[in-house]
Amino acid sequence: MTQNDYNVIRGALKPFIAGGLISAGAIDEIKGLTVNDISNAQAQAGVTLSKWVTRKEAAKLLKVSVSSVIRYGKEGKISFKKLSEERLTRYKRSDIEAFENAE
Repeated sequence: MTQNDYNVIRGALKPFIAGGLISAGAIDEIKGLTVNDISNAQAQAGVTLSKWVTRKEAAKLLKVSVSSVIRYGKEGKISFKKLSEERLTRYKRSDIEAFENAE
């Protein structure tokens, strides 16, 4: 899970933390969740995470190197889009989740 994902989830649960329904310590346990766990939690909570992630975020989610993510994109295993000619590439989160499930 990326720090951004963690921050999004923590932000969505902030009212529950403030109300004492969830402890801050329990939120820290979220850091160890997999992409599938996050997807299930966001569906239940109605939280939508970004549909596109960076190369580095994709590598962390898949627990592989950035060069592997680039190769998977070139091989058509995960979708990507170029945002500019300055090497800004984003990978489709749903493809990363599907790829993780297939492994």
